[in-house]
Formats: sequence, C-alpha cells, structure tokens
Amino acid sequence: MRNRLYRTLFVLLLISLFGRDLLWAVEQDPDSTEVVRPIVSSTYFSVGKNQIYDTYLSISRYAGFDAGIGHERMRIAPFGAGQWATRHLFDVDFSMTRNTPGNGMMITGMIDYSFGLYRMFRLPCKLKLLGGGELSAGAGGIYNLRNSNNPAAAKASVNVGLAGMAIYTWRISNYPITFRYAVSLPFAGSFFCPGYGETYYEIFSLGNTKDIVHFGSFHNQFDMSNLFTIDLPVGRSAIRIGYKNRLRSTHQNHLVYKMYTHVFTVGIATEFVIRSQRKKVMSAATSVSAFY
Repeated sequence: MRNRLYRTLFVLLLISLFGRDLLWAVEQDPDSTEVVRPIVSSTYFSVGKNQIYDTYLSISRYAGFDAGIGHERMRIAPFGAGQWATRHLFDVDFSMTRNTPGNGMMITGMIDYSFGLYRMFRLPCKLKLLGGGELSAGAGGIYNLRNSNNPAAAKASVNVGLAGMAIYTWRISNYPITFRYAVSLPFAGSFFCPGYGETYYEIFSLGNTKDIVHFGSFHNQFDMSNLFTIDLPVGRSAIRIGYKNRLRSTHQNHLVYKMYTHVFTVGIATEFVIRSQRKKVMSAATSVSAFY
C-alpha cells in the first residue's frame, strides 16, 4: 500500500513539473492550429571604430575605421510552454587601423557566430527579461603591412557563456517603439595562440603544434559584447538602429591581444511565419513572438 502511494505521488509530481511543457508539445504538433511562432529576423550594417593591441605583431596600439554586416534571428522555442527563445547571430567585421605615428597599418577581418537559448520572463509592465546560455565561435586574422617577418596573426576561439536581454515596447499613441539591450559574456572555452616568438612556418610547415590551443576563462581570456537597439516600425517591417561594442582580450604565452570595437548599426527587422506554419495563421488563436 505504501509503495502504491509513493508511485502515485511520484506521477503527480512529474505531471506538476512537466505537464505544461507536454501540453505545449501537443500544441506544436503539425496538425495543430493553436499556436504560431513567428521568426524575428534582422539584417544590419555597422560602421565605427576599432582599436587593436597585439604584441605578436607590434608593441604599438592601432586604431581606425571598422565596418561590418550582421544577421540575427530570434524565435520562440518549440518546447517550454512559450517561455524559451532561441537566437542566432552572425557577424562579419573588417577594419583598417593605423598606429599613432601613422607609419604603420593593420588590416583585420573577423567572422563570429553564436547560438543562444534564453528563458523568457514577461513582467506585467510589458517588459521582457531573457536570460540563458550561449555557444559562440569566431575566426579571423590580423595582417600588419609594416612587418616583413611574422606579418600576420590568426585568431580562433570556441566558447560557452552567459547571455541576457531586456526588451521593452513603448507606445506613443498607436505607434510602438521597441527598445532592446543584449549582453553576452563567455566564461569557458578554448582559443588559438602560438608560442612566444613562434612563427607560423614552425606551426604549419614543421608541425610544431604543441601548446597552440589553450583553455580559456577569465584568467586568460575576456570577451564581452553589448548591443542596444531601437525598432521603429515602417509598414510591415521596422528600421532597427543601434550601438554595439565588443571587448576581446587574451593573455597567453607572454603575448597580449586586445581588440575594442565600437560601432553604430542600422538595418531592417521583419517578423514573418515560415511556410510550414502559414496555414495556421488564419485560424491560429495565439501568436507567440520572441521579440515584440
């Protein structure tokens, strides 16, 4: 009798913990027309400044022009009763920087991708708070036009970190303006860094690959990005303007690398429904957006 009571209590506990998610999963069945999860997609251009300090290439600091393009997608996850959201972010940056005397130039190119999973909290004041984790990867390089020996430095990293977001829509009469602040902070991962004075000829031609990939955390790596955007609706889309900064740094093998990027962004944001859910739009009782 006692064992049966324990089993009953255990089943009730499972239902109380996961019942809501199970009901949400049922709603997401292809034959269901109850819930639509639109995608919020934006493509933007960025222009600003970049500062670089890389002791593998030079002991001088370089600063100059930075330009880039990015693409972001957010959507409510197909699980979690509408309380989880996913985010894909892809960035390409290019910069041309000079040293203080103006007799040296460095060209930099970086490609970054991140995937975030956020728990969403909808507050009564129409403020959305999102917090969760993020997987990120980046690759690129720096080329110093002044150097004849070791003119280039490769950059590559893979990290896992924390991410957060705050979204608020302020209505002026019937015109909604959406403000968003997003932050990400990796805390563990790995990155590429050659040995002090080690050339790429030694690495790739002679096969000296010992100790070129390192565990990264706050003791030897810091990589924080901040993004603030404002969405101004125009027709079915919105003009998205914003400001983004990113601070990257590594300290390994007696080599110091720092890159500070400050840019303004402008682009178009659109909310749309994928083809597999378009038939649900006309009869859907609920549309759950990850952003608006």
